Amino acid sequence: MPLSRRPVSMPHGRHRRDYGGADDGRDHGGPARGAHPRAIWLTPLLHRPEVVAALGRASAPFLLVGGTADGAWDGAVARRLTPHVLEVPDADHGLLLPGPLARSAEVLGRVCTAVEEFVRLTGPA
Repeated sequence: MPLSRRPVSMPHGRHRRDYGGADDGRDHGGPARGAHPRAIWLTPLLHRPEVVAALGRASAPFLLVGGTADGAWDGAVARRLTPHVLEVPDADHGLLLPGPLARSAEVLGRVCTAVEEFVRLTGPA
C-alpha cells in the first residue's frame, strides 16, 4: 500500500514532502506539486529485482539506507544505483544492532545526519 504523496503540515507553518515508497517497486504517483523531487528509502528491498529496476529508472536523486545484516539489503547494488548511501555494519532490516539498545539509537542519529546531508546536497525542498 503506497504512502501519501501530498504535503504534510508540520509545526511552525513548515511542510514536509512525503514521497513514500511501496515495497513492490511500482510507481504509485509523482511527487507533491511544487516539490523538489527526491526520495529517502529506509531499508529498501534490494533483493527484489522489480524494486531495483524501479530505482534504476528514477530520475530524481535518492538516498538508500540499509544494514549489512539485512537479507533485503545489497550494498553493492545500492552504491551502483546512487552515490547517496548509508550502509550500517551489522544492522538488521529494522536498523537495529545487536547488543545494548543505545547502539541502535546511535544508528538513528547517523540516519538523521545522512538525511540532513542528502537534503543539503540535493537542493531546497
